[in-house]
Amino acid sequence: MSARFLSVIQSVVDVRPDELATLWGAFSSFFLILFSYYLLVPLRDEAGVSLGTQWLPMLFLASLIVTLFAAPSTSKLLSRPGVSRETAIKQLYVAMGCILGAFYVLYLFSSLGMGIDPRSSVGSAFDGGNRMQDVDGGSLGVQPGHILTTSADRGVERGHLDPGSALSDKNMEGIAKTGGGADGKAKHDVKSGDARLSMSSRILRASFFLWIGVQNLVAMSAMWARCADVFSRDAAVRLYGFIGGGATLGQLLGSFTARCIAKSRQAQQKDDVDPPAVLILISAGAISLAAMASQRVRPVEPIQRTVPLNALPNHGETRTLVEHLKEGLGMIFSSAYLVHLCVYLMLAYCTASLFYFERSLVVSSNLGASNARTVWFATMNMYSGSIIACIQLTTTGRLLKFFGMPVSLAATPTLACLGLLAVFINPVPQSIMGAEVTRKVITYAIARPAREGLFTVVSTEEKYKAKICIDTIVQRVGDTLGAGAFQVIEGSFSLGPQGVAVMGMVVSGLWGAVAFSLGKRNQVLARVK
Repeated sequence: MSARFLSVIQSVVDVRPDELATLWGAFSSFFLILFSYYLLVPLRDEAGVSLGTQWLPMLFLASLIVTLFAAPSTSKLLSRPGVSRETAIKQLYVAMGCILGAFYVLYLFSSLGMGIDPRSSVGSAFDGGNRMQDVDGGSLGVQPGHILTTSADRGVERGHLDPGSALSDKNMEGIAKTGGGADGKAKHDVKSGDARLSMSSRILRASFFLWIGVQNLVAMSAMWARCADVFSRDAAVRLYGFIGGGATLGQLLGSFTARCIAKSRQAQQKDDVDPPAVLILISAGAISLAAMASQRVRPVEPIQRTVPLNALPNHGETRTLVEHLKEGLGMIFSSAYLVHLCVYLMLAYCTASLFYFERSLVVSSNLGASNARTVWFATMNMYSGSIIACIQLTTTGRLLKFFGMPVSLAATPTLACLGLLAVFINPVPQSIMGAEVTRKVITYAIARPAREGLFTVVSTEEKYKAKICIDTIVQRVGDTLGAGAFQVIEGSFSLGPQGVAVMGMVVSGLWGAVAFSLGKRNQVLARVK
């Protein structure tokens, strides 16, 4: 690369000339991985809301089960004898692109979005000549102080009827059957989901929800493990913030693209049930390009290792997935440091899950239309991505040096607790968006790069075997704990967004204490090593 390009990069990050090619490869890989992922995040989040909040805990439990198989499979794929790390990671990302391509085909040819389920009450609420396609939340309901609630995209404002859309007595009878009334619509929309979805549509959305989460976990974990392998601890402190900036730019562009397409569909008055499948196709192409970019992430200097890359155990092809899982978990439980790290991550993921459930409750209660929710999710991701990119590309490395590992790790739980306090006081979309943007900014600009630096004091074998389990299974366990707490708070006691906020603040407090002590332990191990 040219000296001029090097000088430009060095103006924002402390990189040596021999590290530039590897840095650029890692930057590009994370950009493409996150661009691919955030194209689909609004679709995934909207799919979860459309299925109904009562199913979200079950989806999180299913994610844990899927991850139990995905984690050891990925570990086995990346540790095959005779296959280089570069080739294994490339094959992994190509396989992900093929699976997304399959989802694209399924979305095109499934019954999803092809029409309203004739069994639903919505399908029978209107006679053929007067059927309305845009109905908030998939069903009509009468709210307090409102004559009718319909989509603004059809030119019908909340609380008013369009003169050209008079309802017959039969229509009103159909509306009554949907659960209209003081609380009927809210309960149906929020907990039961979109009544227009057929069974095959629900199965496809649930499958898509599960796969997207697992794919991102595996893709990010594999690339961070590769970075931890090729960069020394000193290089990690200097460069991880910039590398994370590539991921954030991918998030920003992916969210912006998804938002533009969703807004376009909103303007064209597209059927709310029909998702923009073209986003899945673009995402498949992006993750395939990441497979090529990952080939540039190679060691630039000899790094002291506990286990050489070519000396990883060869257990042959007869080892089962359970054996690979046991091996990774055995490494974790044999190390007090890794156990401490797992507790930190479980609390982090539990908090993130509670944020997700809180967001789902608030958004589904206030935004009825599918496209409106998709735009909201994409807008939130776009705002957070913009701020994170500015910080990561300029100051993250310096902030990590200034604050140190303990404060950097404890920053996110502290601000998460304050954000949940704001939501507790005023549970509306604006407050949850502010809390989520703040949490994500601190997480991805400071805490996430610091967290990945935690793995620079462990062996290569732990990076590729234990780390895969930590970044996947531990996350899903944390998610499941959050789902269980949500089920108790909302499913059993119906405490609503404020009850979820209180639980989130308690978990965030525990998370902050564990984070600070983990940072202290990392500093001790770094000095010893």
